[in-house]
Amino acid sequence: MVFNCVSLMPDPRGLCTCTLKVCIVLLLRSTIPVVCQCSGNSLTVTGTNDFQYLATPGYNDGAGTYSSDLSCSWVLDGGSSSWKIFLYVENYDVTCPGDFIDIYDGNQTTSTALVTALCGTSQSGVYTSSQRYVRVDFTSDSSNQGSGFKLAFMIADDLSGSGCSSEQALTATSTPQYLTSPNFPGLYTVNSNCRWVITAPEGTVSLEIIFSDVETSTNCAFDSLEIYSGTYVCDRTKIISACTPHPNGVTASLISNGTSFLVKFAADASLSFHGFVIKFSQIAAVADTTSASAVVSSVSSEGDFYLGLYIGLGSGAGGAFLFVGVVTLIRHFCTSSKVVSPNVKHVEPLSIRSTPSRNNSICGSSSSSGDSTSRQKSFLCSTPVSPGSAALMLDIQRRKSSHYNGFMHQ
Repeated sequence: MVFNCVSLMPDPRGLCTCTLKVCIVLLLRSTIPVVCQCSGNSLTVTGTNDFQYLATPGYNDGAGTYSSDLSCSWVLDGGSSSWKIFLYVENYDVTCPGDFIDIYDGNQTTSTALVTALCGTSQSGVYTSSQRYVRVDFTSDSSNQGSGFKLAFMIADDLSGSGCSSEQALTATSTPQYLTSPNFPGLYTVNSNCRWVITAPEGTVSLEIIFSDVETSTNCAFDSLEIYSGTYVCDRTKIISACTPHPNGVTASLISNGTSFLVKFAADASLSFHGFVIKFSQIAAVADTTSASAVVSSVSSEGDFYLGLYIGLGSGAGGAFLFVGVVTLIRHFCTSSKVVSPNVKHVEPLSIRSTPSRNNSICGSSSSSGDSTSRQKSFLCSTPVSPGSAALMLDIQRRKSSHYNGFMHQ
């Protein structure tokens, strides 16, 4: 489908390979090439919460060449005054000095320039508008053409909610929702300690990290974005710990083991980056009519006996009591304040606003001067993920990947 020089192709999914209960999803991300107006008139494109892409005519994923004597112009529109435009030039090969890219904070060439005369071969940093519009101009002369450029953009606002003052519960629905780092699309707030629990009323949760730009450090000791399966912070349920800056920020597509994900973001007292954007939604439960067996994603203390009794009906009373004993033992080692499993980390409650140190990870288990009280008051994870629950689907990619999802303007 082509409309107003914008073409859309769905993002098909479903090619996956299961290994050790982890399903690696191969995302087929492609776009339909179209020819855009480059006669001097600007093309207005309305942004969405997902990345869209525009490119010079003939770009062909970097394998093509743009024409000579071009004058191309795009106006990116946030749709309303409450949204800004967030963008970066993913790849560019533009011959200096006669060919160049100009990006303006507004819809006119008289607006404040975000970058001018961008040329050469590289990837750009990220740019953020101060209002709803961004203008992108591309000019080429009569000689020495390159392959052109591909630019990613989306509408943006701070969608962190109340998760950086207390743990926030979010309900996933069939309509996609979005979560960002504090102060997005600007630099995230220093000394951040944020936590969100995303839960589907039924079925599972689909979660995508569609952008991340986090300070790098060994073991993510300074700043970090972490994703956990379930509603507790526990090493054995950690799926992702991300701390790489743009353009190599981690992206991922996940489907929950049970009905919840926990998202944790922490930043120390210095060096802020742009943070992250997460998209989440509910995947409705599908009734299984081929089997009478139950799928259990977590075990509650109130349900231990009844779950054991249920299994006992099929395997005997002895098996039921054995199951209850094993579950109780696991819970003891994951919640006891005296005997701590080596797989469990202490994490300070959000009500205690300690300042992370460059010498001590906010997620560390050892105490240090200045925040020992916080660590002594920390809590432990509980309710480990059941090994019998549905397979976790995971796809971690790097920004250097040549596969993308969204719109292409050419």
